[in-house]
Amino acid sequence: MNEELKLRTALTRLTTDNSTEDDNRLVRQALLSGNVVYTTGERDVAVGVSVSGSFIITGDQNNLRSNLPGEMIEKLKNILFPKPQGISPPFPELVFIGRDEALHTTKERLGIIGSSEEASQTLIVRGFPGVGKTTLVSVLSRDPDVINTYTDGVLWTSLEQKPALMSIFAGWGRALGRDDFLRIPTPDEAVEQLAAILQGRKMLLIVDDVWEAGHGALFQKARGINCGLLFTTRLPEVANALAQTERAIYALPVLAVDDALKLMRILAPDVVSRHEKDCLELLNAIEYLPLVIHVAARLLREELRNDWGVEDLIKDSIFF
Repeated sequence: MNEELKLRTALTRLTTDNSTEDDNRLVRQALLSGNVVYTTGERDVAVGVSVSGSFIITGDQNNLRSNLPGEMIEKLKNILFPKPQGISPPFPELVFIGRDEALHTTKERLGIIGSSEEASQTLIVRGFPGVGKTTLVSVLSRDPDVINTYTDGVLWTSLEQKPALMSIFAGWGRALGRDDFLRIPTPDEAVEQLAAILQGRKMLLIVDDVWEAGHGALFQKARGINCGLLFTTRLPEVANALAQTERAIYALPVLAVDDALKLMRILAPDVVSRHEKDCLELLNAIEYLPLVIHVAARLLREELRNDWGVEDLIKDSIFF
């Protein structure tokens, strides 16, 4: 049985509740490698839910699409990437493609897989805005290897530039069985109490979008001895300040050219089929950043739908 047929068979069994763990593993790996992607459909503004979605088996030129109700898409995502205990990041709505190597490297650096000799319990994922740091850690939090390693679950937060630290600590406290953290007078005292609780837990702590090293340092103090700690930041100086070793920083690269074109083809197939050379020039101009590719593809789809000048938009694009 060829690989495409295996994937179609596994997807069919998943939708009919007859899948095996081998089916789940096959589809999950295909999703991470970009051989299968899922997309959500148009959203009903009134109710804010996806009314449809697709699992797509990708090819060099053609995509085989399986259209499914939105509820089925959510069900399959929960089977393939189950939500861990604790507080996990939202599952990414963006197409996850070309990131299997990054996911493997992140797990390896944290000592979740492979040899633990050079592993660190703290890892900083650094990268440009829009490169996919948040998407990566969102998928990582639901990875089976992570769930099997950190058996007490995940605690996640996003800091941004002016984080409400006491509210974040209170939320983590509630997830750990304490509802009195808002009565603690200072962040330092809250961190001490979090650390005392986490000493007896095995959890992955994810602190997304760190802008100040001092904020990250508080979470380093809170980490229990059996907990992993994963930061993301766009700022090299923050990564350097938080890293204990050079290997503790992972610079998340932009997408490879082939993966970027595959992503564009999935998001705007008609545009790429008619204007592939122009699309390659556009991808180079926007530096193969996944988030920007999603935005560009949406604009190009709209241009084509309205029979406007796709070539002109690409050549005179605001992205150049």
